[in-house]
Amino acid sequence: MDQRMLNAACSGDVNMLHQLLHENPFILSDYLFMNSHENPLTIATKANQLVFVREVLRLRPELAVEHNQDGFRPLDVAAAYGHVEIAAEILAARPEICRLAGRDGRTAIHYAATNGRVEIIDQLMAACSDSAKDVTSFGETALHLAVKSFKFESLKSMLHGLEKVGMVEMVNWADKEGNTVFHYAASRKQLEIVELLLDWNNNTAGNRLDLNAVNKKGLTAVDIVDILAESSNDFHLREILRRAGGYASSEFNIVPERPKSDTERPTNNHLPGEKPKNWRDIIKHFEFQWQRDSPGEARSALLVVTTLIATVTFEAGINPPSYLFEPSNEAIITVSSNGTALLNPNISSNGTELMQRSSAEMASMASIIIFLVANSVALTSATSIIDYLTQGLPFQRELRVAMSAMIFAYGWSLGNTKPTGTLKDVLLIVALSVPLFLRVLPNMISKLKKFNSHGFKTGKMIYAIKMQHFYVLS
Repeated sequence: MDQRMLNAACSGDVNMLHQLLHENPFILSDYLFMNSHENPLTIATKANQLVFVREVLRLRPELAVEHNQDGFRPLDVAAAYGHVEIAAEILAARPEICRLAGRDGRTAIHYAATNGRVEIIDQLMAACSDSAKDVTSFGETALHLAVKSFKFESLKSMLHGLEKVGMVEMVNWADKEGNTVFHYAASRKQLEIVELLLDWNNNTAGNRLDLNAVNKKGLTAVDIVDILAESSNDFHLREILRRAGGYASSEFNIVPERPKSDTERPTNNHLPGEKPKNWRDIIKHFEFQWQRDSPGEARSALLVVTTLIATVTFEAGINPPSYLFEPSNEAIITVSSNGTALLNPNISSNGTELMQRSSAEMASMASIIIFLVANSVALTSATSIIDYLTQGLPFQRELRVAMSAMIFAYGWSLGNTKPTGTLKDVLLIVALSVPLFLRVLPNMISKLKKFNSHGFKTGKMIYAIKMQHFYVLS
């Protein structure tokens, strides 16, 4: 782009625009054919230069349809930044542009909802109410994006607008994963938005909001809160959903509808009521299934199993099998009362016999180490799972203190067994580190893969940062 045109668009210098047109009457038309990163109309919209925008629209209204290399049209920019007057000018010049999709299938109303531009939402709904029906490449409506972006006022404005134009049924529209707005609010634990939706539903004729909509994983909003519950506020949210009439999917027989292709097969490879034909079907029958099993019941079952594991391993640690630690009367090395190591006089000095007994003692030592490491890892893994499953429950802080004290007592009890000293410390470090490492390692691998797959976008991101206030469009 000509630097003078760029400066004129940023500063709103209409005189410079006319001077450039005098020098080259086709300078604006060229942007319709050139593969330019930006056009003057988009830049002037970003800079909120209303007079310049109005003049460009008068001369070349076609520029309003052109998007830049990032997929943003001038109306998208105006919607994201909240430039109401500029949006009105663009809509007056090219009304049809309000439903033109750009980056990720988004239209202007999506950018307005994402950035909380209530006036723009009202403006777009008044000019083209059908724009509310636009969905992104992921099947999300402006309602979804408002909840996703934590924009309470955007959602409130959208609900009011849908009620005015008689499209309240859109509140139950689902994205490509089958998630409605209510699923979004539950998954993000947005109590304020949940209460807004419930109040709106109670005040709307017909109670249009489906509180028990099931997504493609077979989950209702109550199921999602059950899975993600971590604090007392989450359980309060669950009670609100319950009182409003929400249920878990396990409380009623609903199987989520899914479009099936020719390659898809039933999960258990047999018809309902038909007995499993082989051992694979039997195993699959007992696997956790979202549409059949309750997440709450699954959590309870896991708590019972892990508590049993913790109990058994703790008992085995403080009272290990006696045969592992029985003192040998024929030990090669004995310890006197003053702590001096002496060669056992009962042992023959024959080299072969010494080697055999030495190998036997090393094997015994290896058995002890394997037992203690495996038992310690099992105990700390079980306590880690218990800690995770009880997040948000009452007295969790006290429970953590109790489990930490139990682990400390377990480690201290190892001091009364052989081997002692440094090896005991090593065993404890291994036992405490392995469960944590197993939790952290998958996340680290996932982040590394994501970093490598998106590394090539670094240059583009740097350019985006340099663009003034570019982040509001992402």
